[in-house]
Amino acid sequence: YFQDQPVTGKICGIDPGCKTAATVANLDGTESRKLTPGKPLNRAIKRLEVLQRRFARQQRVNNPECCRPDGTWIKGRRARKISNRMRCTLRHIRSAHQKIADVRKTYWGQETARLVKDYDQIYVGDWTPPTPKSKGELKAAREAKYRERQEQRKRGAAANDHGRNKSDTDNPLGDFRRQLAERVARSAAPEKKLVIVRERLTTRMCSGCGEFTGPMEQEGLVIRRWTCIACGKDQDRD
Repeated sequence: YFQDQPVTGKICGIDPGCKTAATVANLDGTESRKLTPGKPLNRAIKRLEVLQRRFARQQRVNNPECCRPDGTWIKGRRARKISNRMRCTLRHIRSAHQKIADVRKTYWGQETARLVKDYDQIYVGDWTPPTPKSKGELKAAREAKYRERQEQRKRGAAANDHGRNKSDTDNPLGDFRRQLAERVARSAAPEKKLVIVRERLTTRMCSGCGEFTGPMEQEGLVIRRWTCIACGKDQDRD
């Protein structure tokens, strides 16, 4: 069915990202906001983490033959004994997973409806998180590099990778684009359009003069705001 949407004549661009799920800005950059589920999703994720730690403790207590003296699980061992408390914790874990899915679906549904209502033309970047296959290839290349240099990974590198993978899961950009496309297709106004654009070099290009004066290389990722040396305009990297 088609939905009546107001024609506003406004244009916006959406920059998908890793830490921040998406950043929305109008044509001249005077209005911008960041899209992220925030506290509701964080509370649901923390609840899931607590339940998973509880289940791991229950597994170790009920299956001591599967653990080492320091409490770590022996790879390849399977838990044979499942108590009633473990079954209860598993039910809570399933409910927590469903809660997380509901929070994501509700938030992105509300935001896509708001975007289609406020803007006529929506431009979305084509960036997507790495697939599991490419992550495995990157991991193999990284390990080979360390073997060649005969050095260990820096302290905290594994935690950074884990956090990056977790943020990719928390920000379902594929679902966001799908819901946005569905709402645009259901709109009765022909002015409503969704365009997927190529994002290459857009974080370096100045939105004022179009010169490539932004931060470069991997070292420049920490710079989130920068000033164009050509026209002097201050802008957000996203």
